[in-house]
Amino acid sequence: MSRKLIANGLVACCLLGALVFFAASQSPAATSQPPAAVASQVEAIDTNCLAIQDAVMALKPTQLVYANSTWKIASDADVTVAERTKASVMIASVYEQGNNYAWVLWHAWDQKGNQSATQLCFRQQDGSLERAKQAADISSLNGAAAAVGYYTPGGAIIYQSDLFEVNDSKIAKKITELPFYKELP
Repeated sequence: MSRKLIANGLVACCLLGALVFFAASQSPAATSQPPAAVASQVEAIDTNCLAIQDAVMALKPTQLVYANSTWKIASDADVTVAERTKASVMIASVYEQGNNYAWVLWHAWDQKGNQSATQLCFRQQDGSLERAKQAADISSLNGAAAAVGYYTPGGAIIYQSDLFEVNDSKIAKKITELPFYKELP
């Protein structure tokens, strides 16, 4: 074999390796599995939150928009206008199950128009946070790329997936701690 052919082969292998490394670094991080000690708790929380989600999604939520430094209950038209603005806007949809608030979808856009979404599932017994999900947008909240954290009734984290942001300002440990709770009917 000629040296030129071998050199070209080495260059091709290095480029291929660099491309594989780059592609792997661009894909979302794999979500780790909860340890066996908490796996049953995580599964029970997921089951409960799925039941709540199934029960409330057919209902019309109370919608709130953050504008002029205050949260206000908003009409569908207000929400549509806020969503079209896509800059420095926060919108929350709060769902009731029975007589209690149980499910919150909260999404926001920063000044550059980048969206973030948070989904909160609260326990019916005491209004404590059961599970929080975070994603780049609402449609990704139930996908594999969503980050998730599971909580005890006392507010301690049981388990969190990779990339879960514990200090997310949209997470409230109790339903009554949400910044717009006083505005809810």
